[in-house]
Amino acid sequence: MTNYEHITSSKEVLSNFITQVAYARYSPWSSEFSKQFCDNCPTTRYRYEGTNEEDDFHECDFSDGVCPNGDDIDWWLSQEVKETE
Repeated sequence: MTNYEHITSSKEVLSNFITQVAYARYSPWSSEFSKQFCDNCPTTRYRYEGTNEEDDFHECDFSDGVCPNGDDIDWWLSQEVKETE
């Protein structure tokens, strides 16, 4: 069963999930997506013109914040439910 199937399995499960997201700022997709994709995304070192300041940028920083791996929430919804959820 995917996360989508689980959270839409009943009105009570969906209500509980929405409550967690809205009031507890719960976002189960963020850290898992980050571990899977962002942590392995190559970075480019950039030196700001006319300064000595540098930053590391990821691929999505150059594409208007759009991750080439897709949307984290869409990705999470398609993942299998973990035992702890």
